[in-house]
Amino acid sequence: MEINSLNAINRSIKKNITLSLLSLLALSLLILNVIYYSNVTAVNQQNKIEISSNFDLLKSNISEKISIIASSSAFVDYLRSGSVSQKSLKSDFIYDLKTLKLKDINGMKIVSASGDTIFSDGASSSYYVDLPLCYFDRGLDSTLGDCSHHLILYFDITALIKSLQKVNDNLIQCKHCTPIDFLSSKTFGSFNVANASKMPLFFDIKKPQSFNIITINLIVFLFMAILASWTWRRTNFILDKYISHPLKKIANKLKNGEGLAQNGEIDELAYLVNQIQDREEKLKIAKENENLVVIGQMLSQVAHDMRSPLAVINTIVKQAVQIPKRQRTLMRGADQQLRGLTDNLLSQYRVKPVTNLLTENTAHEPQKISILLSSIISEKQAEYNQLPVAIHYKSDSNSDNATTDISMVDFKRVISNILNNAIEAIHETGNVTVTLTASSNSAIIRINDSGVGMKPELIEKILNGKSVSYKKNGVGIGLASSYNFIQSWGGDLDIASQQNVGTTVIITIPTSIHHDIALQDDPCHEYADLILIDDNKSVTDAWELSAISKRRKIITFNNLNDVGRGIKKFDRTIPIYIDSDLGGAIRGEQYAKVLYEQGFFNIYLTTGYKNSSFEPMSWIKGIIGKEPNIG
Repeated sequence: MEINSLNAINRSIKKNITLSLLSLLALSLLILNVIYYSNVTAVNQQNKIEISSNFDLLKSNISEKISIIASSSAFVDYLRSGSVSQKSLKSDFIYDLKTLKLKDINGMKIVSASGDTIFSDGASSSYYVDLPLCYFDRGLDSTLGDCSHHLILYFDITALIKSLQKVNDNLIQCKHCTPIDFLSSKTFGSFNVANASKMPLFFDIKKPQSFNIITINLIVFLFMAILASWTWRRTNFILDKYISHPLKKIANKLKNGEGLAQNGEIDELAYLVNQIQDREEKLKIAKENENLVVIGQMLSQVAHDMRSPLAVINTIVKQAVQIPKRQRTLMRGADQQLRGLTDNLLSQYRVKPVTNLLTENTAHEPQKISILLSSIISEKQAEYNQLPVAIHYKSDSNSDNATTDISMVDFKRVISNILNNAIEAIHETGNVTVTLTASSNSAIIRINDSGVGMKPELIEKILNGKSVSYKKNGVGIGLASSYNFIQSWGGDLDIASQQNVGTTVIITIPTSIHHDIALQDDPCHEYADLILIDDNKSVTDAWELSAISKRRKIITFNNLNDVGRGIKKFDRTIPIYIDSDLGGAIRGEQYAKVLYEQGFFNIYLTTGYKNSSFEPMSWIKGIIGKEPNIG
């Protein structure tokens, strides 16, 4: 459930408290009933033991009377005499049996070993017990005695029940109790039982008056319901008074632009709101400072761009001898004043490293992919020169003329990011190889490293455009973003990797082939005194004018695409002057390194920036200004 308001939070809390209380109620009732029925079971078991004890006590009383009668001389003589003698002993025998006349005994019978009934008195019933009469000499002994006679007792169940209740007045009859068999034991007092009928009796022990379980459950339920109601109301009160209402009040004040009172508010909430307001003020100030930085950078760029036309004006003034001296002096003064302004702007708003602030969003001409790659690789070689990683570049003959209309800033970001990943994947000594191949409508860039490789699930996430992070201090646009960039160009990206072997990233981008443009119609273009590369036409015109006045041969280029393979026709010793800011993604000092690697070594950087603005560059012979330097 999505919670996006205080009311929803209130409802959610109250609902959870209610459910918790109901769950507690159900659990309490369950535990109460489990305890109750466990106690009932234990009591029933104890009652059963007590009832059995009462049974045993009554049987002991009866067996004790039987033992006294069966041990008398008249009883023993009667059993051992013949039929004639028994007639004379019968009166004494019957007299002794009178003591056994119990209300719970309906009748009795004495049977001989042969099965003959030698005495019978009273009525029989379906409830009986057969007791062996075992004699050793003239005394009863069930262990060593001779058991040739049996005494069968017939019980009156109604009288027996009353006798049991006299034994224990807590015994009560019940219809639904578990029955207990009175004659189930193998002994009857001190006598063994030869045979007995079943005699189930339904007895229970009278319990003290107590609450019914239903009553107890009802009381617990009512108590928990009252507790739940009280808790719900208190929770509602606390939430409304101390959380919801203060927060709503603060929110309304913020919406209406009102300040918070010094008292009457929750201290922590007031502190947080003040912190938010303070942070907003700081962000506003930071934004203003950021705007000032951008303005300064733009002024720096404007100042830099002004240097070129000023150099042209100064050149023309120096050579325009037909202009009166007074006017030339005024023009030189104005030129010096403008130069002072531009120098001041450049020194005041200089931001390192040197970047072209206006290139990212401006239109761009087709650029040669081989030149771009060479420049990026040169940067990476310098950046990672302290690592034991070798970066190699290979290309075929078709790739020299392959160009692309892709934003050079985006292209550089993508390639630079992938190269960074490749280099960082190599934990020790290794190689990174960049290979460029091209056809009439596409170029393929393969970046292979000998690093640790990538897991298949990571590659799948990248190729699905999902952001991933596997570096502790990862920066840049990321592989997933690179993939999205390449697809937006109409290209494609694929990754082949094997762990602990290496990874190959294959980039396919659309291209077009632009053949080199002839440098000049002059068939002697292979010879020149110097070469100037500057994107500003007025600067190259000024240099050409200065060269004509000094009778020197100069070749100028306003676009790197015009350089191409044509510059290879010149001697490697020829001085080359190249502008630092070429108006594209590649800076002049970067392209100078490409020329240096091709064998040119008299390379000078022309710029309006001070020499201290640049890091040391071994491939640059010197840094000069924008004014023509025609020797």
